[in-house]
Amino acid sequence: MRSKRVLTLVILVFFLTGLLATSASADPPTSGKEIQPPQPQLEMNLSAPQTGIQSVGSSTLQTVTPSELPVGFDFDICFVFFIQSPDAEFGDRVEVDLPDNWTVHSVAANSVPEANGCSGSLPPVYDFEAGNILYWQSHDFPTICGAWAGGSSGTLFNFCANVTIPDRTGAPWSLPWVITGDGWTGSPNSASGTYGPIDAVPPLLLNPDDINLHGCPFEEQEARFNAQNSTNIGMTVSLDYTVTQGNGFCSGPASLTIPYLTNMPFTVSYTAGNPVGTDFVCEITATDDANSVNMDTSRINMSVSDCFWDNAGWQLEPNTGAIPNIWAAGVVGTNPDAAGPVGYVIGGLINDALEINSALQMYDPDKEDWTLLAEMPTAVFNPVAAWIDGLIYVVGGFDADLIATKDLQVYDPQTDTWYNSTPPDMPNPLGGGAGGVGTCSDKTGECLFHVGGVLDNTLAGMTLDTWEYNSGTNSWTQLDDKPTGVSSDDGFFYGAGVGCGGKIYIGGNFNGDHGFFVLDATAETGSQWTTLANIPDAAGAMAPALVCDEDKQVIYLIGGDPDGLRVNINNTVYSYDIVTDSWADPLIQKMNFSKLGSVGWLMQNKLWSIGGGASAYPRDPMPFESLERLYCQVDYPRYFPLIMK
Repeated sequence: MRSKRVLTLVILVFFLTGLLATSASADPPTSGKEIQPPQPQLEMNLSAPQTGIQSVGSSTLQTVTPSELPVGFDFDICFVFFIQSPDAEFGDRVEVDLPDNWTVHSVAANSVPEANGCSGSLPPVYDFEAGNILYWQSHDFPTICGAWAGGSSGTLFNFCANVTIPDRTGAPWSLPWVITGDGWTGSPNSASGTYGPIDAVPPLLLNPDDINLHGCPFEEQEARFNAQNSTNIGMTVSLDYTVTQGNGFCSGPASLTIPYLTNMPFTVSYTAGNPVGTDFVCEITATDDANSVNMDTSRINMSVSDCFWDNAGWQLEPNTGAIPNIWAAGVVGTNPDAAGPVGYVIGGLINDALEINSALQMYDPDKEDWTLLAEMPTAVFNPVAAWIDGLIYVVGGFDADLIATKDLQVYDPQTDTWYNSTPPDMPNPLGGGAGGVGTCSDKTGECLFHVGGVLDNTLAGMTLDTWEYNSGTNSWTQLDDKPTGVSSDDGFFYGAGVGCGGKIYIGGNFNGDHGFFVLDATAETGSQWTTLANIPDAAGAMAPALVCDEDKQVIYLIGGDPDGLRVNINNTVYSYDIVTDSWADPLIQKMNFSKLGSVGWLMQNKLWSIGGGASAYPRDPMPFESLERLYCQVDYPRYFPLIMK
């Protein structure tokens, strides 16, 4: 077997080496520009190994999406190929034979998985050829050193194209496919088959199926739907609107005349008359007047709230002048040059050369601008930071040599000055820990807490140590060790932490451990830590951001990697209720970017996400987005008859 073809799972610190394979991702949109519809993205997941496999013979076309194909419209069709081979034969070409009357507009360039086979593989190529055959293949195919390595367990590779199906002729369709290996070792060196049948979308279709949102009671709102006619003749469609849960109104056009192979938008107006904390559901039914078999239903599902996250979703914020960052720290505080609260970003890696940002970055939401402040005496990434009595305290982290530091660095916004010689350093050098600000163990004020960490990029000295710095006494105190996680008994590293309500909440780990814990430093020694409800399985456990909402007694978990493999990076936000010790489903508003190693803030009724990346290195330009919390103002006396109805 060719030694250069051995696939090794490197489980050293991926954020330092960048050697693990990453999923492809488009460049971040620039703030101020319209966000384009998402293009097909590569997804790579491991599947269970099979036995008795030789060469690529067990490989297959596993999935085609969408599961029902639109007719008469441009759309992205994606083919998920499962490539598997234990004898180091790599995939050299995959192809799919489409019906001759389909039109192929383009092959999605950013859906082509990067070459992960031979070290010398050039970027793969893609196109379509006579007979409407879509293909993706190694550069200079055929080769003896293919582009895509599935390994003995197999890997999923996602290839996409943009096509138009002119009509329903031939539906349901069967799609022949071929996977060709690079000829290494034993046969078979190819696999082939037919996927399907896969049908067209129904003749009449309402989109979307469901609109799920939060909203105010007694406030008229609108929702947009599309009615799609996928037949070859015009269609007159009757529309019916019914409130199936709660009280209120729901209305829209009584009918639509839809030309053949056409999408027609329409607007539904609705008002929920429910009390806060209940649900309102409006059901929209479309029926073809000429053939009642052709019908479809959509719903508006609204949770009635007195405040809620903006249904318009995450909005891009200005990032001009901001330095890209990953593995930085962040705090919300004040500054003499700002009228209101500001957000600070501290340290972090700024590129794939492991260069560290030494400048303190500040964002003023009132002015909507970034300012670079004084440079840190010791530039670090992945430190722990806290805002205490008008000062920023930063401790630990990794320096430019990838060695942990024990420096305690203090920044004074009034003078734009850092100090690191006067305050005593943390007793041990540690990087990759977590923590924040909480009530001191002597109950006299607020202290800085640091939990876990390692000594260097080899993960040496991984610990569960908990340290407290009291600025009033200018001293460090060691507290109870953090408990071990669900699957981590050797220390804590690259999870997340935040101070909230005087306590420190710590969760996750570098290996995807989903344990969640709280530190009460004021409790008796031996009982300072409490194990809480685990972080949900689908939520980010490695390197998410944790953000505290003191007023709501809620902690938000932003992004992160659910399993520590750096394959599936989240763009979701989960919330933890401190009072009930429970996690809610993720917010319906997904971020524009998947990310780990980001910074989070809560200020001016917005949840902010700053920086981070989908690999070991930061996205550039820096992702910067916010989600606004909206508050309801209801004239209840005016609507009292509706409440009593």
